[in-house]
Amino acid sequence: MSPSSLLSSARLPGSLPISGIRRTAAGLAAALVATLCASGASALDPGDLVVTAPRACAPDPRTESVFRIDPATGDRSILSGLNGDCSAEIGAGSSLNDIEGLTLDENGTILVGDGDGGDGARLLAIDPMDGDRTVVSGCLSPVSSFSCGPGGADRGTGPDLPFYADLAVVDADAAALSILQPGDVVVRTSLPGCGGESALVQIERTSGDRIPLTGQDAACRSLGSGPLLYGVNGTVVAPDGQVYVANVSFGPSGPAQLQILAVDPDTGDRSVVSGCAEIAPLAPTFCVGGFVGAGALLADVDDLTIQTMPFGAFEILARAKYAGCADESVVAIDPTTGDRSVVSGPFGVCAPIGTGPALLDPPFDDDRSIATDGFGTVVTADYRVLEIDVATGERTLVSGCTNYDPIAGVCLGSIVGAGPAIDAHGEVAVVPEPGFGGALLGGAVATCLGARRRVARLERAA
Repeated sequence: MSPSSLLSSARLPGSLPISGIRRTAAGLAAALVATLCASGASALDPGDLVVTAPRACAPDPRTESVFRIDPATGDRSILSGLNGDCSAEIGAGSSLNDIEGLTLDENGTILVGDGDGGDGARLLAIDPMDGDRTVVSGCLSPVSSFSCGPGGADRGTGPDLPFYADLAVVDADAAALSILQPGDVVVRTSLPGCGGESALVQIERTSGDRIPLTGQDAACRSLGSGPLLYGVNGTVVAPDGQVYVANVSFGPSGPAQLQILAVDPDTGDRSVVSGCAEIAPLAPTFCVGGFVGAGALLADVDDLTIQTMPFGAFEILARAKYAGCADESVVAIDPTTGDRSVVSGPFGVCAPIGTGPALLDPPFDDDRSIATDGFGTVVTADYRVLEIDVATGERTLVSGCTNYDPIAGVCLGSIVGAGPAIDAHGEVAVVPEPGFGGALLGGAVATCLGARRRVARLERAA
């Protein structure tokens, strides 16, 4: 399926003509979802959203918490970190500071990259039931996000990483096609003493060992052939076993040229999938050799996620920026052709696709993320959490402020959802579905991950 066909695919029915049928359909759908999508004894249900956010009530503005958001109501509850009024910690383990990455594994365990800029950084696993935080890799006992404390003991071998960003978990399908192991995590980072250049590192889940994959090795030698890595944003492991990243060069006025790269985890070799075919090495504001893929060129990318399709096919979805447009867009990228197609938000001369709240691009803030259940439900976070309908581009506010002013940093409207306020969202993830079943809703097959949101729509229509 191409990006253009995604845009024209049929939507699930939003309502039925007879109110009695609407109520019956909603009730049956809710029962099916409750039966097929039950996650058992867990603080999270399939389709729930997990977000990270800094806490305005904390003495240290870098302190963050991990929240659960109910996709049907927008209600917010804290899973780990400082509680609602910042008076106590939920879960055991040191405080969360400067979270740079978030993902969930197939068992629903939350993984975050904690700490930024020093040797106190680490990869943490969070139990959603009790909020306890366990070190997977990196500093065992940080005294701050910049210091690992007395002795500087780490879990795992390999280079000390100053941050763990853009986390991507390796699933069994991807692992079968590469040296990566199921449950391992690929992170974007830089290596100590290597000039701050971007690198991708594999974190072995069982040992915590840190193994450079591409960019540079621990001795700062070049690792893998292909385009130089400038500024990397977004890291995803796709069903074909490749790792995909957005690679952006910079000029005096900001982002200059952009590439979507495929990285072979076995060799570290990098190839251009979409965008500038070659960024001039001595003048990185210029593109030489033309462009890969059709469609408007992107000026910048904040984050990537994978949208899976039947028979092993997939697309890359990017939260991205077009030059000259005030707001951001969600863009589908075909990994085979490199074609770029806007799913939602402004494109071309900044005319929008889809209605609803804009995808904000606040100044001096790069915490904008995107995630998907892989089957058509796309969520994105900036100062609010929005759901994107990939068929129409419509954007629906799931949780947060109805009218947020990113310049003034204040909410000018009402708040959707109850629970602790979130002043600025960081990362977002969607709770994965159990390994079975789906629910037949409105004549279309919906997986567990999207079913609860669709049931909420049916109930509202009834």
